[in-house]
Amino acid sequence: MSPLGPARRPAPEPGGALRLAAALEATAPHPATAPPAGAPDEDRLLPVPEALAPLVPGAGLARGAVTEVADTGMGLLWALAGTAARDPHHTPAHRWIAIVGIPEAGLLALTETGADPDRLLLADRPGRHWADIAAALAGAVDILVLRPPTPVTAETARRLGAVLRRGRAALLTPAPWPGSTLRLAVAGSAWLGLGQGHGLIHSRQVQVEATGRGRAGGPARTTEIWLPDPDGRIRTIEPGEHRLPETPGQAPAAARLTAIAHQ
Repeated sequence: MSPLGPARRPAPEPGGALRLAAALEATAPHPATAPPAGAPDEDRLLPVPEALAPLVPGAGLARGAVTEVADTGMGLLWALAGTAARDPHHTPAHRWIAIVGIPEAGLLALTETGADPDRLLLADRPGRHWADIAAALAGAVDILVLRPPTPVTAETARRLGAVLRRGRAALLTPAPWPGSTLRLAVAGSAWLGLGQGHGLIHSRQVQVEATGRGRAGGPARTTEIWLPDPDGRIRTIEPGEHRLPETPGQAPAAARLTAIAHQ
Protein backbone atom coordinates (compact mmCIF):
# COMPACT_ATOMS: atom_id res chain seq x y z
CA MET A 1 0.00 0.00 0.00
CA SER A 2 1.16 3.53 -0.69
CA PRO A 3 2.49 5.36 2.42
CA LEU A 4 -0.31 7.86 1.77
CA GLY A 5 -2.95 5.20 2.25
CA PRO A 6 -5.47 3.94 -0.30
CA ALA A 7 -5.71 6.16 -3.35
CA ARG A 8 -6.55 5.71 -7.01
CA ARG A 9 -3.42 6.08 -9.12
CA PRO A 10 -1.71 4.31 -12.03
CA ALA A 11 0.11 1.08 -11.31
CA PRO A 12 3.76 1.65 -10.34
CA GLU A 13 6.35 1.31 -13.07
CA PRO A 14 8.75 -1.63 -12.66
CA GLY A 15 11.83 -0.43 -10.81
CA GLY A 16 10.17 2.95 -10.30
CA ALA A 17 9.94 5.41 -7.46
CA LEU A 18 7.46 3.39 -5.39
CA ARG A 19 10.00 0.64 -4.75
CA LEU A 20 12.38 3.30 -3.46
CA ALA A 21 9.60 4.62 -1.22
CA ALA A 22 9.01 1.16 0.23
CA ALA A 23 12.73 0.69 0.87
CA LEU A 24 12.98 4.05 2.61
CA GLU A 25 9.99 3.28 4.80
CA ALA A 26 11.49 -0.08 5.81
CA THR A 27 14.86 1.44 6.73
CA ALA A 28 13.70 4.50 8.65
CA PRO A 29 16.44 5.99 10.88
CA HIS A 30 13.97 6.06 13.78
CA PRO A 31 10.37 4.96 14.41
CA ALA A 32 7.80 7.29 12.88
CA THR A 33 6.10 8.27 16.13
CA ALA A 34 4.84 11.73 16.95
CA PRO A 35 6.01 13.34 20.24
CA PRO A 36 3.42 13.00 23.05
CA ALA A 37 1.31 16.03 23.88
CA GLY A 38 3.32 16.76 27.03
CA ALA A 39 6.73 16.39 25.41
CA PRO A 40 9.30 19.12 26.09
CA ASP A 41 9.71 21.85 23.49
CA GLU A 42 12.94 20.37 22.11
CA ASP A 43 10.98 17.25 21.13
CA ARG A 44 7.96 19.08 19.65
CA LEU A 45 9.76 22.01 18.02
CA LEU A 46 12.84 22.19 15.82
CA PRO A 47 15.15 25.20 16.23
CA VAL A 48 15.21 28.14 13.83
CA PRO A 49 17.91 30.81 13.41
CA GLU A 50 17.73 33.12 16.42
CA ALA A 51 17.15 36.13 14.16
CA LEU A 52 13.94 34.50 12.86
CA ALA A 53 12.61 33.27 16.21
CA PRO A 54 10.28 36.29 16.73
CA LEU A 55 8.46 35.40 13.50
CA VAL A 56 7.79 31.75 14.38
CA PRO A 57 5.27 30.58 17.01
CA GLY A 58 7.15 28.99 19.90
CA ALA A 59 10.42 30.08 18.25
CA GLY A 60 10.60 26.71 16.48
CA LEU A 61 9.27 24.65 13.57
CA ALA A 62 6.51 22.34 14.74
CA ARG A 63 6.88 18.68 13.88
CA GLY A 64 4.02 17.53 11.67
CA ALA A 65 3.47 21.01 10.22
CA VAL A 66 4.15 22.53 6.79
CA THR A 67 6.12 25.75 6.32
CA GLU A 68 6.26 27.52 2.96
CA VAL A 69 9.59 29.27 2.36
CA ALA A 70 9.52 31.78 -0.51
CA ASP A 71 13.00 32.92 -1.54
CA THR A 72 14.15 32.89 -5.16
CA GLY A 73 17.72 32.07 -4.12
CA MET A 74 16.56 29.47 -1.54
CA GLY A 75 19.06 30.77 1.01
CA LEU A 76 16.29 31.14 3.58
CA LEU A 77 15.18 27.56 2.96
CA TRP A 78 18.67 26.14 3.58
CA ALA A 79 19.18 28.32 6.65
CA LEU A 80 15.98 26.97 8.20
CA ALA A 81 16.70 23.33 7.30
CA GLY A 82 20.31 23.43 8.45
CA THR A 83 19.50 25.11 11.76
CA ALA A 84 16.64 22.68 12.42
CA ALA A 85 19.11 19.80 11.97
CA ARG A 86 21.10 20.76 15.05
CA ASP A 87 20.26 18.56 18.04
CA PRO A 88 22.29 19.55 21.10
CA HIS A 89 20.09 17.47 23.41
CA HIS A 90 21.04 14.10 21.93
CA THR A 91 23.97 12.16 20.51
CA PRO A 92 24.68 12.30 17.61
CA ALA A 93 24.03 16.04 17.65
CA HIS A 94 22.39 16.22 14.22
CA ARG A 95 18.96 15.30 12.93
CA TRP A 96 18.09 13.54 9.68
CA ILE A 97 17.14 15.64 6.63
CA ALA A 98 15.61 14.46 3.36
CA ILE A 99 15.59 16.65 0.26
CA VAL A 100 13.14 15.71 -2.49
CA GLY A 101 12.89 17.28 -5.93
CA ILE A 102 15.76 19.80 -5.63
CA PRO A 103 18.77 18.46 -7.57
CA GLU A 104 20.52 21.83 -7.19
CA ALA A 105 20.21 21.70 -3.39
CA GLY A 106 22.58 24.00 -1.52
CA LEU A 107 24.41 21.29 0.43
CA LEU A 108 27.26 23.62 1.42
CA ALA A 109 24.79 26.13 2.84
CA LEU A 110 23.06 23.30 4.72
CA THR A 111 26.25 22.04 6.34
CA GLU A 112 27.43 25.55 7.20
CA THR A 113 24.22 26.18 9.15
CA GLY A 114 24.25 22.91 11.07
CA ALA A 115 23.40 19.86 8.94
CA ASP A 116 25.53 16.71 8.92
CA PRO A 117 26.20 15.48 5.35
CA ASP A 118 26.18 11.90 6.68
CA ARG A 119 22.56 12.36 7.77
CA LEU A 120 21.15 13.57 4.45
CA LEU A 121 18.84 11.58 2.16
CA LEU A 122 18.46 12.87 -1.40
CA ALA A 123 15.77 12.06 -3.97
CA ASP A 124 16.62 14.51 -6.73
CA ARG A 125 14.02 13.54 -9.33
CA PRO A 126 11.14 11.65 -7.72
CA GLY A 127 8.91 11.81 -10.80
CA ARG A 128 5.14 11.46 -10.74
CA HIS A 129 5.19 9.42 -7.51
CA TRP A 130 6.79 12.25 -5.55
CA ALA A 131 4.03 12.19 -2.94
CA ASP A 132 4.70 8.54 -2.10
CA ILE A 133 8.43 9.21 -1.81
CA ALA A 134 7.73 12.18 0.46
CA ALA A 135 5.32 10.15 2.60
CA ALA A 136 7.88 7.38 3.09
CA LEU A 137 10.58 9.87 4.03
CA ALA A 138 8.26 11.70 6.42
CA GLY A 139 8.34 8.56 8.54
CA ALA A 140 12.11 8.32 8.36
CA VAL A 141 13.52 11.80 9.01
CA ASP A 142 13.10 14.91 11.15
CA ILE A 143 13.17 17.54 8.38
CA LEU A 144 11.66 16.99 4.94
CA VAL A 145 12.53 19.58 2.28
CA LEU A 146 10.22 19.07 -0.68
CA ARG A 147 9.74 20.79 -4.03
CA PRO A 148 6.94 18.95 -5.85
CA PRO A 149 7.36 18.70 -9.63
CA THR A 150 3.66 19.51 -10.10
CA PRO A 151 1.21 21.80 -8.26
CA VAL A 152 0.02 20.37 -4.96
CA THR A 153 -3.69 19.59 -4.88
CA ALA A 154 -5.74 20.04 -1.74
CA GLU A 155 -6.29 16.26 -1.55
CA THR A 156 -2.57 15.48 -1.75
CA ALA A 157 -1.80 18.16 0.84
CA ARG A 158 -4.42 16.74 3.18
CA ARG A 159 -3.21 13.15 2.83
CA LEU A 160 0.47 14.03 3.22
CA GLY A 161 -0.41 16.28 6.15
CA ALA A 162 -1.97 13.29 7.90
CA VAL A 163 1.27 11.33 7.40
CA LEU A 164 3.28 14.21 8.83
CA ARG A 165 1.07 14.46 11.91
CA ARG A 166 1.52 10.73 12.61
CA GLY A 167 5.29 11.05 12.43
CA ARG A 168 7.99 13.45 13.54
CA ALA A 169 8.96 15.36 10.40
CA ALA A 170 8.60 19.08 9.78
CA LEU A 171 8.04 19.85 6.11
CA LEU A 172 9.70 22.83 4.42
CA THR A 173 8.74 23.67 0.85
CA PRO A 174 9.44 26.48 -1.61
CA ALA A 175 6.17 25.68 -3.38
CA PRO A 176 2.67 26.96 -2.60
CA TRP A 177 1.05 24.45 -0.25
CA PRO A 178 -2.69 24.33 0.52
CA GLY A 179 -3.27 24.60 4.26
CA SER A 180 0.32 25.37 5.24
CA THR A 181 0.70 26.48 8.85
CA LEU A 182 3.36 29.12 8.31
CA ARG A 183 4.73 31.06 5.34
CA LEU A 184 8.09 32.83 5.49
CA ALA A 185 8.81 35.00 2.46
CA VAL A 186 11.72 37.21 1.44
CA ALA A 187 10.00 40.54 0.73
CA GLY A 188 13.20 42.47 0.00
CA SER A 189 16.81 41.50 -0.65
CA ALA A 190 20.18 43.18 -1.19
CA TRP A 191 23.58 41.66 -1.92
CA LEU A 192 26.69 43.38 -0.58
CA GLY A 193 30.23 43.33 -1.88
CA LEU A 194 30.03 44.68 -5.40
CA GLY A 195 31.70 48.00 -6.07
CA GLN A 196 31.79 49.98 -9.32
CA GLY A 197 32.39 47.04 -11.64
CA HIS A 198 34.62 45.13 -9.26
CA GLY A 199 34.55 43.12 -6.01
CA LEU A 200 32.91 39.91 -4.85
CA ILE A 201 29.52 39.37 -3.28
CA HIS A 202 30.17 38.40 0.34
CA SER A 203 26.90 38.91 2.24
CA ARG A 204 23.17 39.43 1.90
CA GLN A 205 20.49 41.34 3.75
CA VAL A 206 16.86 40.28 3.54
CA GLN A 207 13.53 41.40 4.85
CA VAL A 208 11.52 38.36 5.91
CA GLU A 209 7.74 38.45 6.24
CA ALA A 210 5.78 35.83 8.19
CA THR A 211 2.10 34.96 7.76
CA GLY A 212 0.12 31.87 8.61
CA ARG A 213 -2.84 30.18 10.24
CA GLY A 214 -3.70 29.29 13.82
CA ARG A 215 -0.93 30.32 16.20
CA ALA A 216 0.95 31.77 13.22
CA GLY A 217 -2.04 33.87 12.14
CA GLY A 218 -2.77 37.54 12.65
CA PRO A 219 -1.07 40.52 11.02
CA ALA A 220 2.05 39.90 8.96
CA ARG A 221 5.28 40.11 10.96
CA THR A 222 8.57 41.28 9.45
CA THR A 223 12.22 41.44 10.39
CA GLU A 224 15.46 42.35 8.61
CA ILE A 225 18.39 39.96 8.89
CA TRP A 226 21.80 39.17 7.48
CA LEU A 227 21.61 35.96 5.41
CA PRO A 228 24.57 35.77 5.92
CA ASP A 229 26.70 38.65 7.21
CA PRO A 230 30.30 39.13 5.98
CA ASP A 231 31.46 36.60 8.60
CA GLY A 232 28.97 33.96 7.46
CA ARG A 233 26.54 34.40 10.37
CA ILE A 234 22.75 34.63 10.23
CA ARG A 235 21.75 37.48 12.54
CA THR A 236 19.53 40.52 12.97
CA ILE A 237 20.65 43.75 11.29
CA GLU A 238 21.73 45.96 14.16
CA PRO A 239 20.94 49.69 14.48
CA GLY A 240 23.58 51.76 12.73
CA GLU A 241 24.53 49.05 10.23
CA HIS A 242 24.07 49.61 6.51
CA ARG A 243 20.48 48.55 5.87
CA LEU A 244 18.33 47.34 3.03
CA PRO A 245 17.06 49.99 0.62
CA GLU A 246 13.34 50.53 1.19
CA THR A 247 11.22 48.19 -0.90
CA PRO A 248 7.61 49.42 -1.00
CA GLY A 249 5.01 46.78 -1.83
CA GLN A 250 5.76 43.54 -3.62
CA ALA A 251 8.00 44.63 -6.50
CA PRO A 252 9.10 41.94 -8.98
CA ALA A 253 11.87 39.74 -7.65
CA ALA A 254 14.36 41.07 -10.20
CA ALA A 255 13.73 44.61 -9.00
CA ARG A 256 14.10 43.64 -5.34
CA LEU A 257 17.35 41.78 -5.86
CA THR A 258 19.71 44.75 -5.79
CA ALA A 259 23.49 44.63 -5.50
CA ILE A 260 24.81 47.46 -3.35
CA ALA A 261 28.34 48.43 -2.45
CA HIS A 262 29.64 47.37 0.95
CA GLN A 263 30.28 50.39 3.12
